[in-house]
Amino acid sequence: MKPIFALGAFALLVIQARAACYKSDTYCSDWGAKVCECDEGYLMECEEYLVSEVDGEGGESYALWTRLKNCPVPADGGLQCVDGACTS
Repeated sequence: MKPIFALGAFALLVIQARAACYKSDTYCSDWGAKVCECDEGYLMECEEYLVSEVDGEGGESYALWTRLKNCPVPADGGLQCVDGACTS
């Protein structure tokens, strides 16, 4: 019975990974990672932002998906961005 649960958990993980949809200005955790924006032709990178000190308290940082560039439209009309890289 345990192999069935393991197989089910693995299938769920694969489904979630394929359903990932990244949008600009949303939080990310893999600084420096590059992805394509969901349903757009933009290449994005996970960039760190620093919050300055307030009342002597130390600054904090967070990371957001930030648009790097609008990938050019391929001559054949295909996708502009795939797997974190422009196609043309």
